[in-house]
Amino acid sequence: MTREDLIKFNADQKWIKARISFCEEQIKSIGRLNSILSDMPKGSRIVYDNEAEGLVKLLDQINDLETEVRKSTIDMENDIKRQLELLEPKYGLLLYNHYILGYSLKKIAREVLHYEIKYIYKLKDKALDEFDKHHEKKG
Repeated sequence: MTREDLIKFNADQKWIKARISFCEEQIKSIGRLNSILSDMPKGSRIVYDNEAEGLVKLLDQINDLETEVRKSTIDMENDIKRQLELLEPKYGLLLYNHYILGYSLKKIAREVLHYEIKYIYKLKDKALDEFDKHHEKKG
């Protein structure tokens, strides 16, 4: 994991949440469509079965996509956490709260580390440098 991966992680999380939300909406829509189809008078059994089979395949694909996205996110977050554990605690805590949890530096200064905001900006730069050093040692 590089500095760029760490910085990009939070933005990726927002995109992933949007994709998961999209998947959940699609699943709801398919459920509504399925109930409408179930209530309709039955015409040809073959047509009805084909429509139902198509819905089931689509639902399975959406569920698979959602599962894959969630797993990928968890794997990436775990990689980042392992790398952050190698840093000094204040560095790891700052980077975790900022890039994983998405807290602002002001909030981290006030509520997490209890430092002045000016110091937090300097600390963040040092923490990213340390993060890079551990990546270089690992790589």
